[in-house]
Amino acid sequence: MNELELEAALHSWGRYYGERAPREWDEKPTTAMGVVIGAAYPTNPIAIAMESGSRRGQGNPVAYARPREAVRAWRDPVAGKETRSYRGALSFSGADTSRTDPMAAKVERAALDLYRLDTLQGLVLRAQYCKRGTQAEKACWVSLVVPVTLRTYRDTLVRARCWMQGRLSA
Repeated sequence: MNELELEAALHSWGRYYGERAPREWDEKPTTAMGVVIGAAYPTNPIAIAMESGSRRGQGNPVAYARPREAVRAWRDPVAGKETRSYRGALSFSGADTSRTDPMAAKVERAALDLYRLDTLQGLVLRAQYCKRGTQAEKACWVSLVVPVTLRTYRDTLVRARCWMQGRLSA
Protein backbone atom coordinates (compact mmCIF):
# COMPACT_ATOMS: atom_id res chain seq x y z
CA MET A 1 0.00 0.00 0.00
CA ASN A 2 1.53 3.31 -1.08
CA GLU A 3 1.05 6.74 0.53
CA LEU A 4 -1.87 7.77 -1.69
CA GLU A 5 -3.77 4.53 -1.04
CA LEU A 6 -3.14 4.87 2.68
CA GLU A 7 -4.39 8.47 2.68
CA ALA A 8 -7.52 7.46 0.74
CA ALA A 9 -8.19 4.58 3.14
CA LEU A 10 -7.74 6.80 6.21
CA HIS A 11 -10.06 9.48 4.79
CA SER A 12 -12.66 6.83 3.97
CA TRP A 13 -12.35 5.56 7.55
CA GLY A 14 -12.80 9.09 8.85
CA ARG A 15 -15.99 9.54 6.83
CA TYR A 16 -17.52 6.33 8.22
CA TYR A 17 -16.31 6.50 11.82
CA GLY A 18 -15.75 10.21 12.35
CA GLU A 19 -17.87 13.14 13.42
CA ARG A 20 -20.97 13.86 11.42
CA ALA A 21 -21.65 17.31 10.02
CA PRO A 22 -23.62 19.36 12.52
CA ARG A 23 -27.31 19.86 11.85
CA GLU A 24 -26.91 23.62 11.50
CA TRP A 25 -25.01 23.04 8.25
CA ASP A 26 -28.17 21.52 6.74
CA GLU A 27 -30.56 24.22 7.95
CA LYS A 28 -31.82 26.92 5.64
CA PRO A 29 -30.94 30.56 6.38
CA THR A 30 -33.31 32.27 8.81
CA THR A 31 -34.08 35.80 9.85
CA ALA A 32 -33.52 37.09 13.38
CA MET A 33 -37.08 36.02 14.30
CA GLY A 34 -36.48 32.41 13.25
CA VAL A 35 -38.42 32.60 9.99
CA VAL A 36 -36.89 30.60 7.14
CA ILE A 37 -36.02 32.86 4.25
CA GLY A 38 -38.20 31.89 1.29
CA ALA A 39 -40.58 29.76 3.40
CA ALA A 40 -44.30 30.36 3.90
CA TYR A 41 -44.31 29.51 7.61
CA PRO A 42 -42.08 30.25 10.62
CA THR A 43 -39.76 27.65 12.15
CA ASN A 44 -39.53 29.29 15.56
CA PRO A 45 -41.12 26.82 18.04
CA ILE A 46 -42.97 29.53 19.95
CA ALA A 47 -44.39 31.00 16.74
CA ILE A 48 -45.52 27.55 15.61
CA ALA A 49 -47.16 26.89 18.98
CA MET A 50 -48.96 30.22 18.84
CA GLU A 51 -50.20 29.54 15.29
CA SER A 52 -51.31 25.97 15.86
CA GLY A 53 -52.66 26.51 19.35
CA SER A 54 -52.53 24.02 22.16
CA ARG A 55 -54.99 21.77 23.91
CA ARG A 56 -55.56 24.18 26.75
CA GLY A 57 -55.10 27.78 25.72
CA GLN A 58 -55.60 28.43 22.04
CA GLY A 59 -52.46 30.22 20.90
CA ASN A 60 -50.93 30.70 24.35
CA PRO A 61 -47.66 28.70 24.62
CA VAL A 62 -47.45 29.24 28.38
CA ALA A 63 -50.85 27.67 29.02
CA TYR A 64 -49.62 24.09 28.77
CA ALA A 65 -46.49 24.48 30.93
CA ARG A 66 -46.46 22.14 33.92
CA PRO A 67 -45.69 23.33 37.43
CA ARG A 68 -42.21 22.63 38.77
CA GLU A 69 -43.41 20.01 41.28
CA ALA A 70 -45.06 17.97 38.54
CA VAL A 71 -41.91 18.00 36.43
CA ARG A 72 -39.75 16.92 39.36
CA ALA A 73 -42.06 14.08 40.40
CA TRP A 74 -42.53 12.63 36.91
CA ARG A 75 -40.86 9.29 36.17
CA ASP A 76 -40.74 7.14 33.10
CA PRO A 77 -43.51 4.52 33.43
CA VAL A 78 -41.65 2.01 31.27
CA ALA A 79 -38.24 0.97 32.54
CA GLY A 80 -35.43 1.21 29.99
CA LYS A 81 -33.91 -1.98 28.63
CA GLU A 82 -30.76 -2.52 26.59
CA THR A 83 -31.82 -3.89 23.21
CA ARG A 84 -28.69 -3.33 21.14
CA SER A 85 -26.49 -6.26 20.29
CA TYR A 86 -22.73 -5.82 20.01
CA ARG A 87 -21.00 -7.79 17.28
CA GLY A 88 -17.27 -7.42 17.81
CA ALA A 89 -15.19 -4.31 18.33
CA LEU A 90 -16.66 -2.38 15.40
CA SER A 91 -19.96 -1.71 17.18
CA PHE A 92 -18.25 0.22 19.97
CA SER A 93 -16.94 2.92 17.64
CA GLY A 94 -20.35 4.36 16.86
CA ALA A 95 -20.47 3.59 13.15
CA ASP A 96 -23.31 1.88 11.38
CA THR A 97 -21.58 -1.41 10.57
CA SER A 98 -24.29 -2.61 8.19
CA ARG A 99 -23.22 -0.14 5.48
CA THR A 100 -19.50 0.12 6.18
CA ASP A 101 -16.93 -0.04 3.42
CA PRO A 102 -14.80 -3.19 3.92
CA MET A 103 -11.59 -1.13 3.73
CA ALA A 104 -12.90 1.32 6.35
CA ALA A 105 -13.75 -1.61 8.62
CA LYS A 106 -10.23 -3.01 8.16
CA VAL A 107 -8.74 0.39 9.02
CA GLU A 108 -10.99 0.60 12.12
CA ARG A 109 -9.77 -2.78 13.36
CA ALA A 110 -6.16 -1.70 12.79
CA ALA A 111 -6.80 1.64 14.54
CA LEU A 112 -8.30 -0.13 17.55
CA ASP A 113 -5.25 -2.43 17.71
CA LEU A 114 -2.96 0.62 17.51
CA TYR A 115 -4.90 2.26 20.34
CA ARG A 116 -4.43 -0.86 22.48
CA LEU A 117 -0.69 -0.92 21.78
CA ASP A 118 0.00 2.83 22.03
CA THR A 119 -2.79 5.04 23.34
CA LEU A 120 -1.21 8.30 22.19
CA GLN A 121 -0.73 7.14 18.61
CA GLY A 122 -4.27 5.75 18.49
CA LEU A 123 -5.76 8.99 19.78
CA VAL A 124 -3.72 11.14 17.42
CA LEU A 125 -4.70 9.03 14.42
CA ARG A 126 -8.39 9.13 15.35
CA ALA A 127 -8.23 12.88 16.01
CA GLN A 128 -6.55 13.58 12.68
CA TYR A 129 -8.99 11.66 10.49
CA CYS A 130 -12.22 11.44 12.52
CA LYS A 131 -12.53 14.93 14.02
CA ARG A 132 -13.14 18.31 12.43
CA GLY A 133 -10.91 21.32 13.07
CA THR A 134 -7.31 22.43 12.80
CA GLN A 135 -4.38 20.36 14.00
CA ALA A 136 -4.01 22.68 16.99
CA GLU A 137 -7.64 22.02 17.98
CA LYS A 138 -7.13 18.28 17.51
CA ALA A 139 -3.97 18.42 19.65
CA CYS A 140 -6.03 20.13 22.39
CA TRP A 141 -8.58 17.31 22.13
CA VAL A 142 -5.82 14.71 22.55
CA SER A 143 -4.40 16.76 25.46
CA LEU A 144 -7.56 16.04 27.43
CA VAL A 145 -6.25 12.48 27.81
CA VAL A 146 -2.48 12.79 27.33
CA PRO A 147 -0.64 16.14 27.52
CA VAL A 148 0.74 16.82 24.05
CA THR A 149 2.11 19.80 22.14
CA LEU A 150 1.45 20.51 18.48
CA ARG A 151 4.98 19.35 17.57
CA THR A 152 4.51 16.08 19.49
CA TYR A 153 1.10 15.64 17.84
CA ARG A 154 2.63 15.91 14.36
CA ASP A 155 5.54 13.57 15.17
CA THR A 156 3.16 11.03 16.68
CA LEU A 157 0.91 11.26 13.61
CA VAL A 158 3.86 10.35 11.37
CA ARG A 159 4.64 7.30 13.53
CA ALA A 160 0.96 6.26 13.61
CA ARG A 161 0.67 6.55 9.81
CA CYS A 162 3.81 4.40 9.40
CA TRP A 163 2.36 1.76 11.71
CA MET A 164 -0.97 1.81 9.86
CA GLN A 165 0.77 1.50 6.48
CA GLY A 166 2.70 -1.53 7.68
CA ARG A 167 -0.39 -3.10 9.21
CA LEU A 168 -2.65 -2.51 6.20
CA SER A 169 -0.01 -3.65 3.70
CA ALA A 170 0.31 -7.05 5.33
